[in-house]
This record gives sequence, C-alpha cells and structure tokens, in this order.
Amino acid sequence: LLDFSSCPVLEDLEMEDCNVWDSRRMTCPSSLKRLIMEGMELPTESRMRICAPGLVSLRLLGPRGRTPVLESMPELLAAHVVVDWDSEDTCDSCSQREGDEGAEQFADDDNISQDTKKCVLLGGLSEATDLILISEDSRKGLEMVSHIFKLKTLLLNDYWCYPADCRPLGCILEHAPVLEKLTVLFSCEVEDNYKVEMEGRLDRTERSVAISHHLKIIKVKCEVVDEGVYNLLKFMGALNIYVNVELMKNSKAI
Repeated sequence: LLDFSSCPVLEDLEMEDCNVWDSRRMTCPSSLKRLIMEGMELPTESRMRICAPGLVSLRLLGPRGRTPVLESMPELLAAHVVVDWDSEDTCDSCSQREGDEGAEQFADDDNISQDTKKCVLLGGLSEATDLILISEDSRKGLEMVSHIFKLKTLLLNDYWCYPADCRPLGCILEHAPVLEKLTVLFSCEVEDNYKVEMEGRLDRTERSVAISHHLKIIKVKCEVVDEGVYNLLKFMGALNIYVNVELMKNSKAI
C-alpha cells in the first residue's frame, strides 16, 4: 500500500523508475493536484488502484506491469498517458484475474457487444478536458467505449486507427460530445514538426451525427502517407470531414 494521505498539504508528487510491484493501492490526499509517474514497475498479478480525487494534472508515462485502475478524478483537467496496451487492458480480461480488487466495475455483461467494452484506464480519465493518449504497441486495435463527456482537446497516435475501419477512434469520437480539437499522429513521439501535416474541415451542410457538433479543428500529422493514413482519410470522409494536405518545407517528396 502506498499511502500519502498523511501528507494533507501535498500538491505535487513525482515518481520516476520506482518499483511498486507489490502495492495494490495508492492513496493520495485531496490536496494533491499534480501527479507524474514515469517508468514505474507496477504489479503484474493484480492492478494497482490509484485514488487521487483532487488531481488536476496527470502524467503516466511508460508504466511496466498491468495497467492501473484510476478511480474517479472529478477535478482532472489534463492527462498525458503513454502506455503499452495488451489484451489484458480490456475489462473482460481484467475481471478474470484474481486479485483485481474493484475491477469488477469493468466486467462484461453477456448481453453487451464487443464494441461496448470499456478500457480500464480510459474509464478513469473520463473527466479530463485535455487528453494526450499514446500507445507504443504494435498495430492492434482496442474495441472499447469510454464516456468522456468533458473532453475538448484530444491528441492520440495511430494505434487508435486500427483495424482499418478505425473503430477505436470512432468509439472515442462518438462518446466525446463536446470535443473541439482532434489531432492524430502517425508516430509514438509528440514532435513539433512532421513532414506531412493535414487539416480537416467539416461539411457543415452534412455534418455527421456520430461526432461532436463542437469539433472545429482536425489535424493529421505523419512522416509518410501510407495505408494507415489512407484508411484514416477514408474514415474521415465517411464522417464528411474533408482534408487538405500540406508538405512541410525542407522535407522530401513522398
């Protein structure tokens, strides 16, 4: 047990390369506003639950072990998450492991379709307004739905665009009703410049009901226009999003 509740005025906590593989729960005081966890060794047999109800900013970068369960963070404004997803990060797997205390809230119902699986981690990020979500995993789609009603700015990488129908991205867009800005990177690194940058615009006369009516800024950034990019553009076209392509200066023709 990691218990910081005895530090009632703690506002900032940074943990880097710490081994907490035997901790099943991390409890933080309501005073904690900013939490950074980088390169953490988390439990492998059960999921660590993180309780930080007053958190405003979260950075969870490259955790090793099982993805943690984030309890409700109603004050959360910004989150930056870089994680390797695997098959255990959907709720059906989560609920089948012994020792996953409290993870039953993500358990599947036999009557719920594959598309309605919730992601263990995204369930805890549902209050965020600004979210960066990067996976370094290979091209493997995650079918899930997470209600992120407050999300206004979303940056994610191409992991969420696989399989070819971009179903995971579609699920996120469908459940982000106030989203204003979407950026998709075909990279695992958030850089300042890419060789190709695209800007999308919505057809206001035929706006799709599957996306936020507040969505005004859509950007796609990549180094090479490959099959994955074409699939994303096809997906956007089905939502009546039209994309302009800009080849950045000092880059080679593709």
